[in-house]
Amino acid sequence: MSRTISHCRFALLGSLTGVALLTGCVTHHHHDDAVDSVEYTRTTKTYSPGYVTRTLPANHTVRTYRGANYYVADNVYYRKTNGGYTVVDSPFAPAPTLSAYRPGYEVGELPAGYRTRKHRGVDYYVADNVWYRPHRGGYVVVEAPL
Repeated sequence: MSRTISHCRFALLGSLTGVALLTGCVTHHHHDDAVDSVEYTRTTKTYSPGYVTRTLPANHTVRTYRGANYYVADNVYYRKTNGGYTVVDSPFAPAPTLSAYRPGYEVGELPAGYRTRKHRGVDYYVADNVWYRPHRGGYVVVEAPL
């Protein structure tokens, strides 16, 4: 009789605004009640924007975008903050899906096809029913003023 048993461990490390998910698995392949082989999967770290760490990984590099330094390690982007380094979205990545656009979300550029709408004398930019206002050299998602 053959069977496979996997044991996975998950650790969720969190701060008030972001999380790091650590995962690792051990898989035992059994045949006639004897262990034929054991596989160890590499631990994976997944960080969400807002997670803060005191130090950067040793393998980090520095990339500059619009005059701001971004620290990059294993395709995770960090910005220097008072508490250490905060995980942020890559300024070089394609725009995230619509579900990521919530009030307060910042983007470097407006999506293609945006249009300008004026409300009470204030210009807003709208694309795919997401409303933006200029903010810190880019744009920030805001609630629709209507």
